[in-house]
Amino acid sequence: MRNRLLQATRGNPLALTEITRTLENDQLTGRQPLDDLLSVGPTLERALLRRVAPLPDATRQALLVAAASDTDSVERALGALAALGLEPAALAPAERAGAIDIAGRRLRFRHPLLRSAVYHGASTVDRRAAHRALAEASDGERRAWHLAAAAVRPDETVAQALEDAARTAATRGAHAAAARALERSAGLSPDVDQRVRRLTDAARATQVAGRAADVGRLLERAKGLAHDPVRRAEIQLLLGRQIVWHGEPARAHELLVREAGRVRDLAPGTAAMMLAEAVFACTMTGDVPKGCETAREARAAAVADGGIQAETVTALLLAGALQLSGERHTARALLGRYLPVLREPQALQGPGDLVAIMAHSFLWLENTTPPASSTTAS
Repeated sequence: MRNRLLQATRGNPLALTEITRTLENDQLTGRQPLDDLLSVGPTLERALLRRVAPLPDATRQALLVAAASDTDSVERALGALAALGLEPAALAPAERAGAIDIAGRRLRFRHPLLRSAVYHGASTVDRRAAHRALAEASDGERRAWHLAAAAVRPDETVAQALEDAARTAATRGAHAAAARALERSAGLSPDVDQRVRRLTDAARATQVAGRAADVGRLLERAKGLAHDPVRRAEIQLLLGRQIVWHGEPARAHELLVREAGRVRDLAPGTAAMMLAEAVFACTMTGDVPKGCETAREARAAAVADGGIQAETVTALLLAGALQLSGERHTARALLGRYLPVLREPQALQGPGDLVAIMAHSFLWLENTTPPASSTTAS
């Protein structure tokens, strides 16, 4: 965070003083990312804008486009200028005044604070126009973000573009960027169900990105909007999982068991997965009897659902609970029955910890070379 602030201000003492006053505590401590263009504060903004105030209107408009761009590409800036009906020559007075520097295919502001001042000093209407022009000159993720910055109301087309951008970001491992795109996509979704789904997906991406503090916030927002009981249960499952792995397993168990009971008849598979997560909570608290009881309930719900994934998950967890309670032979037979399922390719497409649970279970049974068939396993 320190390096980011120094880069944005180049060590300017007044800028450091004013910018840090506008930041939230989570931003100052690095738990939340900074905006790309930091507000420099009113005093410094006025001083910096005096430098560009004498420039022609077209030049100031061109400077705003350059400030709104998330790249220093000259081609991108010129494409956006064309969309606004401006000539490339509009940038020349700014270059002569020392506001920007154009070298080869790169356009840069002489000082990052001037870029921030030009952007934040413009009206909202002018900023949106600049982003619309940049969207016309861009594609992929950049286009989606410029469309979002230009939007004045919820728009499903823009929301979908951002969701697509999030999917692209996730494929390259940029889960924080994916989470940010999904949260913004949710905010632009006219349909409430779509908003709930995208907030939930944003929470999942945020969890993978390691920003645990934001997961609960996103899920609580999604839960507050969800009216479908099954969708609410799925959100509660993620909330319970978050609570389990962040230090309150007993509270998580209570939440998960209660919410599973509410949807057991409507969606037994969802209830089974909630109860399965509650078994993990019992493992953490060391309550073996409650873990066995919860695992049996999870198994019953999974059997009622009929889905092989939920059935396999709950069977493995029940086997683990039985081992902890001393019923090793019963556990071994149950594991052997589902070993062929785990050897199928589709097993790796389900929850990533299934194979690990099976492997640990056999290890606890002191069997490091599991048998090839359920017959010998039994």
